[in-house]
Amino acid sequence: MKRLSQQVSGISDRKQLEQSLRHANDTLEEQVAERTEELSTTVTRLQQEITERKRVEAALTESEYFFKESQRAASIGSYRCDFAGGMWESSEVLDTIFGIDKGYNRSIQGWLDVIHPDDRQMMDQFLREEVISKRNPFSKEYRVVRKNDGDTRWVLGLGKVTFDDDNHSALTMIGTIQDITERKLAEEALLLTRFSIDCFSDGVFWLAPDARIVDVNKAACLSLGYTKEELLHLTVPDLDPLYNADVWKQFFISLRQHGSLKFETVHTTKGGIRFPVEIAASHVQFDSVERICGIVRNITERKKAEEDKLALEQQLQQTQKLESLGVLAGGIAHDFNNILAIIMGYCSLIKMDYEAAENNIPEIEKAVERAAALCRQMLAYAGKASFENIQVDMCMVVTEMSKMLQSTIAQNVVIKTDISADIPWVIGDASQIRQVVMNLIINAAEAIGDAQGEVRVSLSKIVLNKDGAEKDYLGKIIPHGCYACLEVTDTGSGMSDETYNRIFEPFYTTKFYGRGLGMSAVLGIIKTHNGALQLSTELGKGTTFKIFLPVQISDCTREEPQHVASVHWQGSGTILLVEDEVHILLVARTMLEALGFTVIEASNGKEGLELFQKNAADIKLVVTDMGMPVMDGYQLFSELKSLRPDLPIIISSGFGDTVVESRIASEDIAGSISKPYSFDRLRDVLKMVIEGIQKHT
Repeated sequence: MKRLSQQVSGISDRKQLEQSLRHANDTLEEQVAERTEELSTTVTRLQQEITERKRVEAALTESEYFFKESQRAASIGSYRCDFAGGMWESSEVLDTIFGIDKGYNRSIQGWLDVIHPDDRQMMDQFLREEVISKRNPFSKEYRVVRKNDGDTRWVLGLGKVTFDDDNHSALTMIGTIQDITERKLAEEALLLTRFSIDCFSDGVFWLAPDARIVDVNKAACLSLGYTKEELLHLTVPDLDPLYNADVWKQFFISLRQHGSLKFETVHTTKGGIRFPVEIAASHVQFDSVERICGIVRNITERKKAEEDKLALEQQLQQTQKLESLGVLAGGIAHDFNNILAIIMGYCSLIKMDYEAAENNIPEIEKAVERAAALCRQMLAYAGKASFENIQVDMCMVVTEMSKMLQSTIAQNVVIKTDISADIPWVIGDASQIRQVVMNLIINAAEAIGDAQGEVRVSLSKIVLNKDGAEKDYLGKIIPHGCYACLEVTDTGSGMSDETYNRIFEPFYTTKFYGRGLGMSAVLGIIKTHNGALQLSTELGKGTTFKIFLPVQISDCTREEPQHVASVHWQGSGTILLVEDEVHILLVARTMLEALGFTVIEASNGKEGLELFQKNAADIKLVVTDMGMPVMDGYQLFSELKSLRPDLPIIISSGFGDTVVESRIASEDIAGSISKPYSFDRLRDVLKMVIEGIQKHT
């Protein structure tokens, strides 16, 4: 039993043991599971850390790559300088900037050796006094000399110094160095350009397309009285009183097309003073930015000089015209004596036989017309007569001028003429054409000098075809058509190359003084008449001028000018006639009465004014002379117009039209009749004025 009891007890203990073992096993399994989970978590975390580290390392590698590439692209190198150890480290880019390799001396002295000799002392002083002593960041532009090729480069050094715990000794400095050579060269070029522009005596403006001022030089500020800051707040309209927005737009479009333009305008100073300027503008494109560069020159002095020159030229021209009158005086006196002899002779014939008056009077009238033409010519030369285009008989002009000048030029010179009979009429101003003929003949005679010689004057009709064979003295083709050709040839000394090239310059002369209007005036008159000029000369053999004046008749044949047959016309009413010359007064009164008018006559302007005031209601129009005593015609004209503005007044004067019109507006003059005048001419003027009055009433 005891043994059984022991066995039962043993079984019970075994069960407990098994139970304990099972419990322990369960506990162990739980612990293993927990530990396995912990290990799994740790492994996962470690795997994540490894992945993150690889990612960070890759990002760091990529960042380092981009950093190096950025440094290389920007030409920026980095460095670390150990003051305690006396050594320095540099990046690959910095080595490239310095032109050194990995084996270069990396001591502090090695760094200093790279710095340009002229900058070493400055850099050493700057580092000690400004950076280390004052604890300032390192920032300095200086030069280095590349070790591999000796090239000088500009660099910008930036850095920061660290100090020991006591803040006394400098330990290290880290920073960057950038190659700024290109920028420094650009700054230097810009500085030189700015300096050069500021040295200009002319103003320089940079403008935006909307007319804003974006930059100016010193001269622009000085010329306008503004500071640069003030000008940069202004626009073109603030300076140019002639500015127009639409014109500005067209100007900018044209400037963009052509690249540059030159024009004149007006500028206004800060004080409101206007002055003329000449502007040379250029269009400039900076990528997408457009600018206008304008160089502005004050042309006040030039304008004044031009005005003075014009006044001097006019004065000189007037003097030369008077000189030409002196040259012509002998010939004109000779011609007038001939005309007077004709008049006197025919008057004597009439006295001898009154029945022959009908045949003799027309000859007297022709002689009077010749005398009147001479007077008009003299007035034209003196600038006292206006020019008018009429049918000009070239044969008559050349013949008369040749005869007249033969008596004025030196006796050793003979004028020979060869004038065709079929020369068509030329439309032009007879006085101007006479000037051309006179100048050519006189110049030809003077070219002969004291030697025996001749001037050959020929006039012919020439038809130019379209083949362009004939060219003027400049080599331009003379248009095809029919011309009256005047040719003047002398046997003189001919022209040198200088004279040939300058013969048509205003006031150029080979004499001690000029005569007439000169060859420049001859050329101007020919151009005015749409003509052409040829010039040929040879030293020692003489000179030939050929003048081509176009004719206006389509078939290039000579036709007599058409005269309108006189029409019998009668007027009526009262006319106030004011004339101080008794005989002219008598003739004019008789003509007016023959035309059906009642005449009230006065011998001067004062008397005429008094008679008008007494008979104003009856007077239909006034015919007045201009040069009179007591009160001249100009004052009388003004007084009469103030009393009756619509009063028709006919001017009868022996002065040129230019003189009268310089003092009285042409539109205020009802009509004009130059002395001497015929009955038909007086009738035509009166008819025109009265019919004009009737038309407007």
